[in-house]
Amino acid sequence: MLVGHFMTKASDVVTCSEWDPVLNVIDAVLDHNISAVVVNDKTHKPVGIITKTDLVRAYKNGVNLHQKVGVIMATNLRTILDTCSRDDAAKFLEKNRLHHAIIVDKEGNFAGIVSVWDVASEMAKDSRAWPWNRTVDGRVAPMMAGVH
Repeated sequence: MLVGHFMTKASDVVTCSEWDPVLNVIDAVLDHNISAVVVNDKTHKPVGIITKTDLVRAYKNGVNLHQKVGVIMATNLRTILDTCSRDDAAKFLEKNRLHHAIIVDKEGNFAGIVSVWDVASEMAKDSRAWPWNRTVDGRVAPMMAGVH
């Protein structure tokens, strides 16, 4: 299974501007029941990410909720190609101790986002498909004779 088949597509990712107030991001996280918001620049290129953990930390540190998100966003974005396998994405997230990664296409364009939850969900689908295999695009297919 390739990341590009189960990621949240860029067109469906909740985003904000680095000039938006922190309160708007809190509202977006709650309204959409998500755990991260991608921060885009004026050209819609990702320049940061804000997670629920970042928001809790900001609150604990007394950040003014009307302050711009650029102050609290993480800017060390880690990217994965949309052609990366699910297992390699899991290794990447574990190695880098990340809960989210930005997905890019071969030209480096923003393609989407993937979370550890997305990866775990795909692994669970493989488990439920047994004794059949799942194809690269996620469909269940019977195992071929002699192939295990």
